[in-house]
Amino acid sequence: MMLMPLRELSRFVRAPGLPMPAFESRGRAFGFYAHLLCLTLVLQLGVIVLAAGIKDGAGVEFRGFGAHGWVLAITLIGVVPVLEELIFRSWLTRSGFLLAIAVLCAVRLLMPFLSLLVAIQVAAYVVVGLALIVRKERFRRFVAAADEVLARWLPATVPLSTGVFALIHVPNWDLPPGALWLVPLVVLPQFISGLMLAYARVRSGLKVSIVLHAAINTLAVLAIGAGH
Repeated sequence: MMLMPLRELSRFVRAPGLPMPAFESRGRAFGFYAHLLCLTLVLQLGVIVLAAGIKDGAGVEFRGFGAHGWVLAITLIGVVPVLEELIFRSWLTRSGFLLAIAVLCAVRLLMPFLSLLVAIQVAAYVVVGLALIVRKERFRRFVAAADEVLARWLPATVPLSTGVFALIHVPNWDLPPGALWLVPLVVLPQFISGLMLAYARVRSGLKVSIVLHAAINTLAVLAIGAGH
């Protein structure tokens, strides 16, 4: 029973497309994810401890928060979880999110002078405009068909999105020149948490994965702060 959430996560990683039962109640869901979060953190801690000697020997250093650490800490807890879940996991089962992200990337590419907030607003206008131009029924059929395609591709999209999610955390570290072999080591904790967040996203929705992401970042901020 103690390792049951990890077995569920392992089953999801092996076959993300298999159906998962709904929780009987919110209380059951909260208990399950709290349990899974604790087990995942233990796994991450084990990886960190095992890798500590290798990283020290190679001269790898964590960048830290810098002079304005409190601003970064607030961003990590309140902003980053929302943005990263939208970018890396919102579209795993909902093609509408994928369309919005694609439009946002196109807007940023074509108009790089726009701030991120303005680019998001422009992308939202474009998506709404597309929905209005295309007849509702046709648009719904397109979205439903695209959702089915995404569901079939889950075995590929889950590891892909999780891998990219892990790799964006490489800049958190100062790696010595020519030490690319260390990249999988320094981002393995994020890859583990990314798989858990993907599981939560697919099984319980985006809100749950955002909350779990915020909880992970909060604990990381507290740990880094305590270390200084």
